[in-house]
Amino acid sequence: MKISIVAAVAAAAIIGIPWWLFGQPSFEEVRRYVAFYFVKATPGPNFTVLVADLQADKDLSQTALLAEALEESGGLEVVRTGRALVASGVNKVLQESEETGKSWLSDKNADVLVWGHDTGSNLILRFLARTGERTRRESGNRFGQELELPRNFEKVLGTALVAAALSHVAPAAEQQGTYLVSLLRPVATKLKSLLAARAAGLPLETRASLHASLGLAAGVVGAQTGENNWLEEAVTAFQAALKERTRERVPVQWAAIQNNLGNALAILGERESGTARLEEAVAAFRAALEESTRERVPLDWATTQNNLGTALARLGERESGTARLDEAVAAFRAALEESTRERVPLDWAMTQNNLGNALTRLGERESGTARLGEAVAAYRAVLEERTRERVPLEWAATQTNLGNALRALGERESGTARLEEAVAACRAALEEGTRERVPLQWAATQNNLGNALTTLGERESGTARLKEAVAAYRAALEEWTRERVPLQWATTQNNLGNALKVLGERESGTARLKEAMAAFRAALEERTRERVPLDWAGAQNNLGNALKALGERENGTARLEDAVAAYRAALDVYEAAGADYFVNLVTANLRNAEATLEARKTGRN
Repeated sequence: MKISIVAAVAAAAIIGIPWWLFGQPSFEEVRRYVAFYFVKATPGPNFTVLVADLQADKDLSQTALLAEALEESGGLEVVRTGRALVASGVNKVLQESEETGKSWLSDKNADVLVWGHDTGSNLILRFLARTGERTRRESGNRFGQELELPRNFEKVLGTALVAAALSHVAPAAEQQGTYLVSLLRPVATKLKSLLAARAAGLPLETRASLHASLGLAAGVVGAQTGENNWLEEAVTAFQAALKERTRERVPVQWAAIQNNLGNALAILGERESGTARLEEAVAAFRAALEESTRERVPLDWATTQNNLGTALARLGERESGTARLDEAVAAFRAALEESTRERVPLDWAMTQNNLGNALTRLGERESGTARLGEAVAAYRAVLEERTRERVPLEWAATQTNLGNALRALGERESGTARLEEAVAACRAALEEGTRERVPLQWAATQNNLGNALTTLGERESGTARLKEAVAAYRAALEEWTRERVPLQWATTQNNLGNALKVLGERESGTARLKEAMAAFRAALEERTRERVPLDWAGAQNNLGNALKALGERENGTARLEDAVAAYRAALDVYEAAGADYFVNLVTANLRNAEATLEARKTGRN
């Protein structure tokens, strides 16, 4: 959006702007006024950043410095508002400023607003993304990351400003299939080099701001690319910032950094096979809640409750009991008391989606269908706010989750209606969640699609659905590699084995069954009993199924004996966990295998 000085003056004359409002304005001031209030930005290749006049910046020199630093980064369209927002004071005043800022962002089609105040020695900067809400699929950061820079800061320090601004743009940009890696990677690299060379000589708060900004930038790069080294960099940067922004000195900012640290650790933990990172994430979120209390900052408290719930749910998926999952459900329900649909609809939708995920995991471990029914209802409610037009990638993620819950329900019902719905939901998700836009999410949807197709294929006489399922799993494995996401890779290997086993049972040879057995054994290399006992038990049960099918077609008893051993190992874990549905399932498999083995030994088979 460009406007000349002549055009500005002409516009002012035409519409009759009262010159006394400006107090002897310069042509540049008139140009900025008209540009902001009378020209609406149109979507383009660059991101639009609004820069509000800093409170108490009398000559606007510091505001100009901010705008220059952002403009020099490239890839950003910078628009000065010509107006200031109150950036210090009680929460009610700050919330009023945020509401004004939201309207500016909406009116100008802008992506993020930079605002703040000049203390006389430092600049305290705040950031507000367009929606004013988090738009990440599972976790978020309502905490406006404060950035403190010295007055008349060197241009090299402006890198921290760019990092913070782009990191706030990132979640909303993701929803439009736009990724900021090309912009943020060089910014993060510059920040890392700057800190390595000059950290010791920088003022404490400036150093803290640089570390916090590096954490934000590196975290976005790691989350979007799947490169864990950047997430490690984010963790290190946030930990350094916590040493500088201590709880005693700045408790609210300390809590914000704890929340951000927890998010980086949670993403790392989800991708790794152990649970140490997830435990660290839980600890970080619990620490944040000690300062971000419901009474002090209710929406920040709700954010952290949601993030805590997400980390607990991930831990619960890997444990045999349900205590962590129950804690996750409680955390999500607590968050929803403040993040209401009327107040923050997209935040509400995010937490409802996460609640649905936890209920699905609980429902899969129970013999009834009540929890699964609750999960389906939660996802359908989410889709009323997470529409395809509004947030296409979040819509796709929720469609994937809905498909997973419908598949679990369909497995426990005699008909195929739920399963057909599950397939439809996953196929819909793939229309927006493409491999090019979100490779890891695409892989997750391909895996869930394969699950629904496998269950349908088991109930049909043909093999078309099963072959489609195999193709879906093989596609998922192209992105869900063992090196990148070992547990997801193992999950897909296990699921691929299931489809191959059913196919093999319908063919005369044993090639498919041997492929299935190999897939289950591969899955067990990552799905160990120590790491993920229930998943290990599931793979053992499935391996038992393949071994039994092979044993029935071969002479001798070796395969059948291995099948019995696999079933017994799985049953030990399920009984200890109190997973009634799976106890009944594996018990039936074990009895069947034992009967077949006995018949073989006595010559009756």
